[in-house]
Amino acid sequence: MKKYLFNPENKFYKANLHCHTTVSDGQFTPAEIKERYAAEGYSIVAYSDHDRVVPHPELMDENFIPLTAGEYSLNDRPDTVYPWYTIQTYHLNFISKDINAKEFLDWDKNQYGVESVNRLIEEASARGYICQYNHPRWSMQVPQDFIGLDIFSFEIYNTAAEDDLFCGDGEYEYELFCRAGGKCGVAANDDNHRERHHFGGFTMVSAPSLTYDNVIKALENGDSYATCGPLIKELYVEDGVLHIKTSPCSRIGVLTDSRCHGCAEGKDMESAEIALDFPHEYIRIVVCDDMGRRAWTRAYFDV
Repeated sequence: MKKYLFNPENKFYKANLHCHTTVSDGQFTPAEIKERYAAEGYSIVAYSDHDRVVPHPELMDENFIPLTAGEYSLNDRPDTVYPWYTIQTYHLNFISKDINAKEFLDWDKNQYGVESVNRLIEEASARGYICQYNHPRWSMQVPQDFIGLDIFSFEIYNTAAEDDLFCGDGEYEYELFCRAGGKCGVAANDDNHRERHHFGGFTMVSAPSLTYDNVIKALENGDSYATCGPLIKELYVEDGVLHIKTSPCSRIGVLTDSRCHGCAEGKDMESAEIALDFPHEYIRIVVCDDMGRRAWTRAYFDV
């Protein structure tokens, strides 16, 4: 029996789930962001300006979903004046299930840590928000800062952080999160403040059609993958064998909670079958193309 990890009847939609505009410290207006990203094949952008929630329902059409969101921060030394570049900080994207949402909530910014953040996430959830954890390496955070977070998505790649400071890769942090039992989706996002941050990483969302509710449900369910280029077109397990179809690539790896793994290699591969004949608590798939660009799935604990 086939166990599909992505519903074959769904379509994939290209998304940037971390975006800044002139509403806060971005270079482009919300309408300009839509124009630029739509021209590159994006169907979804989360407008996550800093410390505010500003809806943009006027930008929605049959080919484009503007997710209503805000990026909020929580620093480890909020009451002391330190250079911003020395602090440890949570940057959290809260995406609303209601496109017209305008209100967020107040919380105690003096309580740094997983317990405090999870209380915030719980309160935000009660108001219809889901939470994505952003750029752990740029945030100078360590495992105890993120293991145990109750999030829908872990930002595994951040274009702006990689472009500015060579610290946009969050795959190792996500691996630690999973090894500790964490379960959530993954995202690759631009975190675009300037034009140079555009179109480096993106998230592919699997949904039956392009509606606001369908996108939110897909994100909540982890029906997405992160990529800097390679595409995953089909993914299922049958009789202990992983079957995958991709855009042309050179390596496909199946990683686990240990050193047990599977791998397929070749020039311009577009499919592979990899036996899952090794011990594993979970698997996650990494696809690499000839340019070294990667795509990542979330960890699947039930295969």
